[in-house]
Amino acid sequence: MALPWCISPKRAIAHIFPSMRSHFPNWSYIKRIPKLLNLKLNYMKILNYISLLVRRTLPEVYNTYHGYQKLKLPENIQRINNLIIQKYGLVVQSGPFAGMVHVGRKGGAALVPTLIGCYEEELHEILGSVIQTNYDNIINVGSGEGYYAIGFALKIPTAKIYAFEINPIARRMSKEMARANGVFDRIFFAGEWI
Repeated sequence: MALPWCISPKRAIAHIFPSMRSHFPNWSYIKRIPKLLNLKLNYMKILNYISLLVRRTLPEVYNTYHGYQKLKLPENIQRINNLIIQKYGLVVQSGPFAGMVHVGRKGGAALVPTLIGCYEEELHEILGSVIQTNYDNIINVGSGEGYYAIGFALKIPTAKIYAFEINPIARRMSKEMARANGVFDRIFFAGEWI
């Protein structure tokens, strides 16, 4: 579908998304969005039109997304973090590493999902499989504050854990969390291989 380079965003959208007024967008509509982005148009106008498209055709998705964006404001994140910590403390409540004590200094919005047990929930089944396999050694490259390294050390008491993290602040947090969970002696912490 060739479009002239000087076409306006509104006409481009009307051309790429014909009969939007009467159709619920499906995959065939969604996969046309990259064609819009390939045109030499003002990207903000394109994004505004795509936002308008979603708002008109999928209001529940649009409203959920914008509600989520409001939740992500720093003042709201801190308020939510405080409420969760007051109610449950700094202990992971569910998921593969339930019972793990957290140090409570994870950046931004990630602390709440970690504490309630839904952090990277799409990996829970795989993590459960790793825990059941009962490996002797586990290597965690890019270990951050140590969530996975310490979680595996707690759930596989016979395993030796190797946690590599180049950020010294994250490595300090990881060591602090390992001490809080009583697994410091089974985790080898390092910054780089060399």
